[in-house]
Parts: sequence; C-alpha cells; structure tokens
Amino acid sequence: MVRVAFVAVIFTIIFRAADIDFDQLRAEASAIRWPYLPLALFIWIGAIWVASARWRILLNVVERRFSVRPLFAFILVGIFYSQFLPGLISGDVVKGYYLAREGEDKVKVLSSALMDRFLGIGVNGLLGLAALAVSPLVMDMFDLPGFVPPLVFGGVIVALFVGYGLVRFLERFEERFPNWLQTAFEPIKLYAGHPVALLGAAGMSIAYFMVWTLAFWALAAATGMANLGFLTMLLILAVVNIAQFLPVSIIGAGLREGAVVALLSAYGISEEKALVFALLIPITNLGLAAIGGILMLTDYRPAQAEKEK
Repeated sequence: MVRVAFVAVIFTIIFRAADIDFDQLRAEASAIRWPYLPLALFIWIGAIWVASARWRILLNVVERRFSVRPLFAFILVGIFYSQFLPGLISGDVVKGYYLAREGEDKVKVLSSALMDRFLGIGVNGLLGLAALAVSPLVMDMFDLPGFVPPLVFGGVIVALFVGYGLVRFLERFEERFPNWLQTAFEPIKLYAGHPVALLGAAGMSIAYFMVWTLAFWALAAATGMANLGFLTMLLILAVVNIAQFLPVSIIGAGLREGAVVALLSAYGISEEKALVFALLIPITNLGLAAIGGILMLTDYRPAQAEKEK
C-alpha cells in the first residue's frame, strides 16, 4: 500500500510538473501504431532468450546439466513475480529459487542467478555511459562537462579490476573467515576463478541489451519516434533499468515515466508523446509477465526433462 501511494504521488508530480495536456495525451494514445507492439514483444522475448544463454554460461561454472530452455522459463517466472515484489532483484531471487529446486548445490545455483543480475546491471550501466558520452543534447541538458562520462566509465573499469584482484587476495585468508562469511564468499571465489566464463557472460550481456534496445525502438516507432537513434534508445533503456531497480516503487512505476519524460524532452519530444511511450514499456512487459504467470500456475518444471546428457 505504501508503494501504491508512492506511485500515485509520483504520477501526480509528473502531471503537474510536466503540465500534461490530457486532450493531447489522448490524441497521442489514439495515434499509436498497434502492430509495433507485438513486434516489440517478439523482440523482447528474443532478448530474454539471449539472457537465458548468459545465465547458462554462469551456471555451467556450478552445474553443467541445464540447457537454455528451462532457464528461459524461470526468467519469465521471475518477471511475473517482479511485477508486484519490490525491486527487480526480487524476480531474480524467485527464478534462482525455482532452479535451485532442481540443483544439487542450491546455494551455488542461487548465486548464479544473482551473479547474472549484477553482471547485467554492470554491463547496462557501462553501455548507458557510452551512449551518454555521445549524446551532447543530454550532456547539455544536465550541464555535464564532457569529461564526466569517460571519467566514470574508466573508473568503473578500474573498479572491476581492483575488485577482481581483491577477491583473489582474500582467498588467502578464507579459512579465517567465520562460517557464514565463508559460505557467502565461496560463490564469489568460484566465479573469480573462471574469468573466461565471466567474459563470455559479459559478451552475452552486450548482445542482450542490443536486442532489448531494438524492442524499445519498436515501441518508439509505435508512438511516431522511429527517427530517434539506436544510441538514444540504449540510453533510455539504461535510465529505465536504473529506475526499475530501485525498490521504492512497483517495477519502477512513476520513476520510469518521470525519467523518460525528462530525458526525451532534451530531444524536443512533447511530454505527452514521451509519457505514452513510457507507458508502453510496462504494458509490453506485462506480456512477458503473463507468460511467466502461466508457467508459475502450472508449476512448470522443465529442468528434469531438459537435463543435458
């Protein structure tokens, strides 16, 4: 109820601060090119399949017996749960739980789902920074000097290498850790010992966000904004993901729309058109959630049938 109240407050602020014209909003909504919506959903499903392949790479470090298909199903179930649980990571916990029921080492299997999410967040952030660095309109909008995105981008890369080195250093003192910390540190050490798998998963993350960006372009085309470039859509995707990741709302509702409206205003897009586009994102996501809900209600467990020989 608190989150519902928060969403209501955010939308009230959006309507007042952006001075939304409801007649214009209805006109923009009536002009939606509906054939683009199933296209966006189809592309989005393809992105989920790529994400499933990424998860499989990480899972192979722990258990080499699952194919992409069951992971695809569990991700959709996680999307269903994330519609009403706080923060996107809640869906990752759920999909990890579903898979852990079939895994031999449940802690490590669950850790693969969390590692999959954190890796995705990191790659999405880096791609968003790259898109921001080549977007002078947005840089001017927020009055950011040109060196800020490259500086942050470089800082993140350095932090990744430092974090990797720190993990390998702490391995020497693992036996001195308390039992609970050893349990938490073991999956981290496990993945740090497989840098090739991490690089492969990072590569799949890039492919995942590229395909997902195409789905956003299809939604933009549905609202008459097909002229926006690919990097602009990538930047919007990064902003949307950050908004949805915050646990103060329901799947980022309100935060997502406000961020999209503010961002697209830098490109001369009207608040009404930008808001319609922003609302199409969760509407399309509900299609994925519906598939996940059906799988959850039928207690879908394809893992046993999909074990690799």
